[in-house]
Amino acid sequence: MEYIGFTIYFFILTNGFLSQELLYKKFGYSVPNTAIAYFPFILLGGVIVPIVIYTHISDIIVLIKKIK
Repeated sequence: MEYIGFTIYFFILTNGFLSQELLYKKFGYSVPNTAIAYFPFILLGGVIVPIVIYTHISDIIVLIKKIK
């Protein structure tokens, strides 16, 4: 189940990366979403996402150790 969450996370990360307002913008809307650069939305990428990554990786490690 953790692998499914990890896969969904990377899918969302890739979509967000490709939708940025930079030179490599591959898809998105005609009006860019600039709200994610302001508080409290900036906490999503700066705090919450790293916590989610850490917990997924630590849970996978615990599950692998439990199987062995």
